[in-house]
Amino acid sequence: MKMGSERLVFQRKLPGRAVFPVAVGINFSPIKQLNGGLSYAFKQPDSYDNLGLNLTLKLGPVGFGVTDNLFSLINPGDAHSFSARAGAPVSIK
Repeated sequence: MKMGSERLVFQRKLPGRAVFPVAVGINFSPIKQLNGGLSYAFKQPDSYDNLGLNLTLKLGPVGFGVTDNLFSLINPGDAHSFSARAGAPVSIK
């Protein structure tokens, strides 16, 4: 099984202040056709948190992927935003 990690820090300038969002993630591939991962992002000083989940399945030239914001699913009343994506890319060689 392959595993990896990701880290991201950047600066965003807003009127009168600067914020520094941070994201960390882990990804894994138990088999060649299946990739998955978890990510956690937060923004200070607003304390916006996001827990993301992603999954990609490749079956020959066709793949399927899904990603989601888990905090929005757990507590939709406090959600700042919600997004989920699914797709099926086709590779032509």
